[in-house]
Amino acid sequence: MDCGVSTIRCFLIIFNVLCAIGGGFIVAFGTFAITYLESANSTFYIIAITIGCLVFLVSLMGCIGAMCNMPCFLLSNAIFLGILIGAEVAVMYIYSSYDFQISSDNVQKLWMKELKEPGAMSALEQHIKCCGLHSPQDYVDHNMTIPQSCYEDYYSINPQKLFIKGCWERIAEESLHVGSELKSTFGIVCSIELIASMFACFLAIKTSRSSYQRIP
Repeated sequence: MDCGVSTIRCFLIIFNVLCAIGGGFIVAFGTFAITYLESANSTFYIIAITIGCLVFLVSLMGCIGAMCNMPCFLLSNAIFLGILIGAEVAVMYIYSSYDFQISSDNVQKLWMKELKEPGAMSALEQHIKCCGLHSPQDYVDHNMTIPQSCYEDYYSINPQKLFIKGCWERIAEESLHVGSELKSTFGIVCSIELIASMFACFLAIKTSRSSYQRIP
C-alpha cells in the first residue's frame, strides 16, 4: 500500500510540474498576444495571463502538499485545479472568434485615423508586415503615397519587398494562429490538471487516514 501511495505521490508531483510549465506557456501566449497583435481586447489576454499565474501557484501548492504529506494542501490543490479547469474551458469557448472581431475593429479605426493623420498605421505595418487596410491599393485609391512602412526595408523603397497583404488580413491570420495555440495549450493543461486533481484527492484521503490511524 505504501508503495502505491509513494507512486501516486511521485505522479502527482510530476503532473503538477507539467501544470506549472503549462501555466508558464499560457502566460507567454497572453503576453505575446498583447504586445505583438496589439489587440484592443487586452482584458481577455490579461485574464489568460492571470489564469496561467494561478495554475503555476496551485501547482506549486500541489507539489508542496505531495512532498510534505499535507492533506490540507492536497485537497486545496484538487479543488482549485477543478475551478481552474472550469475557467479554462470558459476561456476556450469565449475566445472562438471574439478577439479577432475586436482586433479587426481596432485596425479599421486605425485606418480611418491614417486617412486623416498619415503615419498612424506605420508602426502596425512594420510590426506585422502588412500594408493598408486590405492591400497597398488602399493608399492608391485614396490618392495617397504608399508609405515606407509598407516595405520590408523601411529605408529602401523596393517594389519587390512591398508587403502585399493588408493589416486586416494579417491580424486575422495572427489572431487565429495565436488563438489556436492558446486553445491547444489550455486543452493540454486542462487534461493534465484533471489527472493531477484526481491524484491529489486520492493522496489527500490516504494521507488523512494515515494521520488518524497514528492518533492513539
